[in-house]
Amino acid sequence: MEQEYYNWNFAQAPLNRGEDHCCVAVDSQGIVLGVMGLNERTFIFRNEKLAAAELTTWIVAPKGQNKGIGPAMLRYLQKRYDVLLGMGITPMAVSIYLRHGFRYLNPVPRYMKVFDLNKVENLAYTDKRTSKIHRYWRQNSVTSQVPYKTIEATDDIIEEVNSTFSSRANCFARGATEMAWRYSRHPTYSYNVKIITNPNESGSLAVLVYRLQDINDGVRIAHILDLFGDLPAMKSAVSFVETELPKLGVDFIDFYSTYGEHQGLFLSCGWFMLGSDSFFNFPHLFNPVELRNPSSNSFVLWGRDGAESLFNFSSCYISKQDCDFDRP
Repeated sequence: MEQEYYNWNFAQAPLNRGEDHCCVAVDSQGIVLGVMGLNERTFIFRNEKLAAAELTTWIVAPKGQNKGIGPAMLRYLQKRYDVLLGMGITPMAVSIYLRHGFRYLNPVPRYMKVFDLNKVENLAYTDKRTSKIHRYWRQNSVTSQVPYKTIEATDDIIEEVNSTFSSRANCFARGATEMAWRYSRHPTYSYNVKIITNPNESGSLAVLVYRLQDINDGVRIAHILDLFGDLPAMKSAVSFVETELPKLGVDFIDFYSTYGEHQGLFLSCGWFMLGSDSFFNFPHLFNPVELRNPSSNSFVLWGRDGAESLFNFSSCYISKQDCDFDRP
């Protein structure tokens, strides 16, 4: 129905090369029984580039259900690719994925920094502990002590950061070509891509991507889509968003990430961790605003080899950038 968005999502992705690679199941008469939305991507695993795919939408027609159509589609994709990732998994689909060697994670860790608790409380679940803990974190912030500097986001720098980061983290490639498609040419949203350095750490670089969204009651949120690079520079990136984004009227920031370094970084900087901090919960759906539990999303991951390392989410980086998780 949205032709421009469809073309961007399924044809213009760099490895799709202008073609639709979605997996379609048909019967002997050519009637469609199922479809799996699919983007081809490069997954960097143990410093090797693997053929991978993002799975974005999976639908099996009622007359095709309970006839092995869904499992047949998964088996076909597992023969074709080395790594598969899907997000937003329905309860009906979980058991099928698990029976085919996928691992399921629910929810994706989601971190949130709140600047104006009064505005947020109208939309969130809070209890009597929330304001006290929030006040303590604000008074004992460590990020204000971390310097930051922004430099021009050139293709060469993005390639350098992607190469360095993927040498220690398993993730989809985030080079200049992938980043330009995902952010610069998005048909709906406008993204801010920043290169952050830590002036005290020579050569330390990180890529930060975020967008702003105004939701009801005059609340403005900043969604971080990507943060990757050297740890000192990622610390500076947190300092940057906590210092600069409130100047743009941002009331809170959120970020989804499986990566272990991010957990240590954001928890030490006094960000809420939704799903873990039982005294605070906030929606992740805003059109309309809807509070769900858990207030994040789920994903499945499969790899042909090296499952022990692939499923080690302390070193596997998946964020809202992947699988078009940030969609209108």
